[in-house]
Amino acid sequence: AVKMTFEVALATLKDVPDMSAVILEAYRGNRNTMANYMYPTQSPVMLPWRMKSMTREILKDPTYIYVKVTDTSSGQSPHKLQEEKNENTEGTEVEQWPQGSQVPLVKEYYAALDAKSEKYVDTEKDYVLKALNTHPAYHRKGCGSMLLEWGVKKADAEGARIYLDATPAGCALYLKSGWKVVDEVVIDLNKYGHSHVQTTVCMMREPTKGKRQYGPNKQRGL
Repeated sequence: AVKMTFEVALATLKDVPDMSAVILEAYRGNRNTMANYMYPTQSPVMLPWRMKSMTREILKDPTYIYVKVTDTSSGQSPHKLQEEKNENTEGTEVEQWPQGSQVPLVKEYYAALDAKSEKYVDTEKDYVLKALNTHPAYHRKGCGSMLLEWGVKKADAEGARIYLDATPAGCALYLKSGWKVVDEVVIDLNKYGHSHVQTTVCMMREPTKGKRQYGPNKQRGL
């Protein structure tokens, strides 16, 4: 058997097709992610929509950082980390949702997430971990931890915190890496035709070096 070796690097436009495919493979069939309730993840419209959205973010929004893990023994990309420096994002174009989306659910969910972000995130200094996706074939091989280590080192060097939203199943990885639960978003999916209540956990990680001091009104929304 060929031993897998992994490499972390910044992603570029040429990585968009592979990264978009990884995102969709990570979404499909995973009850823990809201994406399967909001978007037609099995539809062929999803890949071109995801590619277009990612391309726009890379070209037009310098606050987004895409990082990849590549299996150097096969050349495949098992993982993608999307991390956003949460500053100067006003005026960014909002792309239309893919055809077949549950638009009312999408709007409710993102409005709830935005409210929590506004409450906890310092938009001038904090990082926001927007997404971390693994191809199912590469689960439990340490790729997620490699990407988190990359992001944590960057944030710690700047004395920055990192905020994220996680599924309950994904909390363990983040707790081990220094995040703490600060809040949650609960969405009742019964009104959208699903017999399920979905919880998203809001988490924050303080820097371990160069910690900053916050005044009582430093965070936006307080």
